[in-house]
Amino acid sequence: MSFQKILRKKGYAILQENSTKRYDVITLFNVVDVCDSPEKIIEFARKKCDNNGVIIISLPFPVCARSWDNKNIKKTNQLSQSKNISFEEAVSDFYVNFLKKHNLRVTYFTRLPYIVSLPETQKSAIYDNGLFVCEEI
Repeated sequence: MSFQKILRKKGYAILQENSTKRYDVITLFNVVDVCDSPEKIIEFARKKCDNNGVIIISLPFPVCARSWDNKNIKKTNQLSQSKNISFEEAVSDFYVNFLKKHNLRVTYFTRLPYIVSLPETQKSAIYDNGLFVCEEI
């Protein structure tokens, strides 16, 4: 069963690209670091956000290069950062080189743990996520 079907069964609305509906709050939790086109996701979110709405973005820092296979085509997200920079440097880089470029102002920021299951090793890991509450400039 697709994730959209599961969400619909639980009563959640699934936003379609051609929908004219706009939202007060849009969340992108651990999305922009793993999608193949973070710029398109942000622009779509901005178009669907009400004038006084907020976009909440959360992702682990530093952003790792993530590859996945999509119909036998290897893709890697362009947000990748060096593993040798600090959390603070990585967050600053993301803010300056991504959020500001997409006309988003951060109104609130916090650091929070993100616990991940690693099935291949049967262990868990804790990543340092940054959570940004953003408004359009």
